[in-house]
Amino acid sequence: MMTNPSNIRASNSARGSATLDIRAPILLGVTAVVVFAAASIGAAAVTTVETSIVVTGRVAPTGKAEVIRHARGGIVADVKAAEGQPVQAGDVLITFDTTAIDQQLGSLKSQAENAAKQLEFIRAEVTTATDLVERKLATDTHLKELDRQFKVASADITQLTAQISQAEAELEKSIVRAPVAGRIGSLSASSRGAVVLPGSAIAEISPDDKRLAIDIRLTPEQVDRTVIGMPARVKVPRQVWSTGASSAATLVWKSSERTLEKRSGEPSYAARVEITETRNTTETGPSRPAYSHVDVSLVTGQQRLLGYMIDPIPALMEMQQ
Repeated sequence: MMTNPSNIRASNSARGSATLDIRAPILLGVTAVVVFAAASIGAAAVTTVETSIVVTGRVAPTGKAEVIRHARGGIVADVKAAEGQPVQAGDVLITFDTTAIDQQLGSLKSQAENAAKQLEFIRAEVTTATDLVERKLATDTHLKELDRQFKVASADITQLTAQISQAEAELEKSIVRAPVAGRIGSLSASSRGAVVLPGSAIAEISPDDKRLAIDIRLTPEQVDRTVIGMPARVKVPRQVWSTGASSAATLVWKSSERTLEKRSGEPSYAARVEITETRNTTETGPSRPAYSHVDVSLVTGQQRLLGYMIDPIPALMEMQQ
């Protein structure tokens, strides 16, 4: 049987057309993927997420008076509270005399100011000496001596700055604040001039049971990134707090005294967050277990979602090298 050449050409043409038609859906699919990726990156570039410090806390026990102690003690300079007075977390109760610390701090700041002036003088001398050496009008002997003096002055300023920070921290420790909201049951240091021995009890506060307090521990790096009043989120089981789920909270107190963890031996600071939603006292829900563990997120700021996704990449690349 003879095959008509025109029929063969028509068949080949039809197959060629069918092959070409596949490119259109492929192109459409690639375009959709590119558009979706671009839209996702664009959305990530403008969308912000919270950055936070995540720690594990413990629910403060109810019905137990909070005993306030001071590790260093000292002479009472002023009393800001009285027995039976209601207080909020962070309220100042007493302040200690800081005369010696004030004098030390003033002396350190004066020394630092003089050291800074000396450093500026040496820097100007270095500029002049460098110019003379480059013009071959002087040897580099004097320049080397100035370099030595510059390093000594810089080290002095670094040391003085550290001492000033330490003295300012001691000033903050002289202020005793209420760690929880409640009512003062007793106040042993109730008058100016009273002597408080190191570690002795200063006051007792009966906590306000309408709010839930969470005790946390912060590392030295974390405590530097936190401020009183910063927002937080607490994931509280329903059996601990009637609202359940994630509740808004606030950092209400942090200690200025650094202590060592019993198990790890690592330094840390005590702190407390308080859930801002008040509990209805007429509720008949389950009682609150003492020292229930909960997750606490201290909100330190916001970051673009795209940056949040990209940040781990350099660290992963370093691990692979």
